[in-house]
Amino acid sequence: MNSYELVLTSSIEECDRLAEFLEGIAGLEKFGDKFLTELGIVAKEAFINAVLHGNEGVPGAVVHMTVRVTEDAGARVLFLKVWDMGKGFSLPECSDPLQTDALMKSSGRGLLYIKSYAEIMGLEWDENGCWLTLRMMPF
Repeated sequence: MNSYELVLTSSIEECDRLAEFLEGIAGLEKFGDKFLTELGIVAKEAFINAVLHGNEGVPGAVVHMTVRVTEDAGARVLFLKVWDMGKGFSLPECSDPLQTDALMKSSGRGLLYIKSYAEIMGLEWDENGCWLTLRMMPF
């Protein structure tokens, strides 16, 4: 099992550092380009959601990301854990961006993109923040 951690300031400008972090992991773990693209979409959307909706512009706020690669029944599994300093949210209460009234909105598709490539394994929160755990199958 390999584990990688990154702490980012709560700023959209950190997306470049996130991409470099993921590229480094992909090289070490020998992920294919297509999987790296999917992982990049998932991690970036989770990070942006953490910055905009979790930390909500709080000065000094950070976003922690942990990537853990393990093996289960002979297959590699990647767990991505994203932690922000926000109060958390309820998945069932998130609006569906595919509904007619949401189709033309300029935002609100992050979770849809995440769910397209990853399985949401957990969502927890307490007074210290919110943790989103995602699972992907590297290829």
